[in-house]
Amino acid sequence: MTTKFNNLELSWKFGVKEDLSDAYQIYRDVFLQEQQVPEKDVFDGTDAESILLVVYHQNKPIGTGRIRITHDAFVLGRIAVRQAYRGDGIGKMIVQNLVDSSFNMGSETQVLNAQVTSQAFYEKLGFTAKGDIYQKAGIDHIWMEHHGGMSCDGCMAQNKDATKECK
Repeated sequence: MTTKFNNLELSWKFGVKEDLSDAYQIYRDVFLQEQQVPEKDVFDGTDAESILLVVYHQNKPIGTGRIRITHDAFVLGRIAVRQAYRGDGIGKMIVQNLVDSSFNMGSETQVLNAQVTSQAFYEKLGFTAKGDIYQKAGIDHIWMEHHGGMSCDGCMAQNKDATKECK
């Protein structure tokens, strides 16, 4: 399913049923090259059982995130934006769409393993840290959770403007 907004296109990819190469390009740029995460930790086979969102600008994949539905949670992850597009609200828009889609599928709570360097970003979007900091792929992480949906003026799926603040 694809939705277009101004110069951005949002495309949902349903795991093993669809070509995930655009999301994988972003994974390579952000996780493998920038953050030096081992390839085995990035390409671990879990995308086949996930729902991915890929954001495009002028047909170029610039951001991605995913929802994994496990036996007890809707887990958001692999949220990444290419460096040249950071600071423009793309990450916020991705998180908002992941949260709202999870909520619309019946999830009252969404969880994620946030890199500690991104903790404040997620807190601004209503996530709360739970537990202690731990290492994952050599990077400090913290478990975070969010309750409910996130539909607000800032959600691109609603108002076509990723720069507005949530109320």
